[in-house]
Amino acid sequence: MDMINVLLIIVDCLRYDHVTKELMPHLYKWGKEHAWFSNYWSTSHCTDPAITHMLSGKHPDELGLYSMMYEHKDYSIPEDVQMLPQIAKENGYETAFITNIGRWYKRGVDNFVDCRRWPGKQIFAEGVAQILSMEEPWLAIVHTDDCHTNYTGGSYDAACSAVDKYIHQLLSVVPEETYILITSDHGEGLGERGIRQHGFGLWDFLTHVPLLCNAWHETEINNLADPSTIYTTIKGAVTNGHIYYEWPRHVFQAGDTPPNIRHRGVVRPDGAQFIVETKGALRNVYKVVGRNSPTIPDFLKMELALAQHLAKYGIEYDVDEQDEEVLERLMGLGYFS
Repeated sequence: MDMINVLLIIVDCLRYDHVTKELMPHLYKWGKEHAWFSNYWSTSHCTDPAITHMLSGKHPDELGLYSMMYEHKDYSIPEDVQMLPQIAKENGYETAFITNIGRWYKRGVDNFVDCRRWPGKQIFAEGVAQILSMEEPWLAIVHTDDCHTNYTGGSYDAACSAVDKYIHQLLSVVPEETYILITSDHGEGLGERGIRQHGFGLWDFLTHVPLLCNAWHETEINNLADPSTIYTTIKGAVTNGHIYYEWPRHVFQAGDTPPNIRHRGVVRPDGAQFIVETKGALRNVYKVVGRNSPTIPDFLKMELALAQHLAKYGIEYDVDEQDEEVLERLMGLGYFS
């Protein structure tokens, strides 16, 4: 087995549409030289469900984790759910995780660094120090929140530009034979639909996120992908040195914003989304969004796929609520041509 180093960089709140030549020239160039997923979607608008899915391969509905862990202090990921650092450690890897979130993310981590309230410059400097100090092969995860709420540099665009420089500096010390993935846990609302930050909904600006890697060169990958893709590829890399991908037919999303707002959604391969929003007693507010809105038959197929997915985890979904009134409302909002 060829054992390769693995580096996962998670930029909290980084939107797909902000990895541009103007804002993030280093990352943009690196992505164009390697592999760039144009159809990669988070399964949550919250950090914990998204990163847990990334590191465990388990969907939020499977774990019942929909929001932030501090909102559910008694919640814990079951012990039999293995996180990627545990799998890597079992296969002879030294592991490091630099992050401001803890609990189950510490499993299997040799060098856990709590970087809460650290500026990004310091976080990435610690990443450099960890990489230079570890014995090969290693798995290192660097998670920064420069693009999160209190934006580095005073604005979201300034934060993206700062992170771009930090990533460039980190990559300059990484050994050549390293599998590198750069992604985000979720996006950020910048005023679209009245949403600022990321605590509400499954809109595309909150869930369409970048994923770049160096598995291939000069490749744009349009296949639909979600956090299970990261889990699958890293697991393959640390267990048998083989990088491969699994392509889901749909990416199912989940979200829960206290006190009582729930979101369920499904993404289609062309980027179209179907979202069900529940607010207290008000159920089944249907929204269809995306680059290519589905036809009505496709919309119904997406609804059925979501209902079947939820049924696997014992979650009720009343398909009988779908009726002509709902379709008329959707057409009135311009969701169907």
